[in-house]
Amino acid sequence: TNKGSWPIFVVIGGCPNIFCGMQAVLFTVSREGEVDFWWVKPESGRGEGGGIERQTLNRHGKGPHKNDPGRSKPFYKPLADLFSGQEKSSMDGASFGIERVNDSSGNVTAMRAYIEQEVKEDPNDTTFRSCGKRIGRQTPLQGHKGKIVYQKTPEATEFFSRQYNISNGQLTLSEREDPPFLCVIPGDDIKDLRD
Repeated sequence: TNKGSWPIFVVIGGCPNIFCGMQAVLFTVSREGEVDFWWVKPESGRGEGGGIERQTLNRHGKGPHKNDPGRSKPFYKPLADLFSGQEKSSMDGASFGIERVNDSSGNVTAMRAYIEQEVKEDPNDTTFRSCGKRIGRQTPLQGHKGKIVYQKTPEATEFFSRQYNISNGQLTLSEREDPPFLCVIPGDDIKDLRD
């Protein structure tokens, strides 16, 4: 698209099938705050555990690396809309937005998606900043269920997760935070969901 943007989060597990392998949806934000998303695909011929097809890190509307959202757009656009715009949006007690991360000179070095939700279990820590989203199970007609993986600050070396559920257009975040881990790629226990 020839637009500069920052990656803000990835939805993983939304399209495992025999035709296209494991794909993920990359959400990005422009300097102006416009949120966009597209499919990131595995390298062809490398099998499971191969690499990312680097050409799909950019959005393509046509050609051999076409990866625009296509028919999946209606399912992922509501999630993008939560983070779009200059104003915070909110749903079910949670606020969503984009924050700019500046260096000491005031230059924007990154953009981050965030979700703020009052948490009853620790009154001294009422917000968390998301840096990723990992889908556990997804059925577009029923909604999404999975875990959000996040840092509490951009400098943090620990990552946390909480279960979420999106059903009938409503987001519910668990009040229970899972134990921290030190790697941006969580272990298999990230798939353990409570009903």
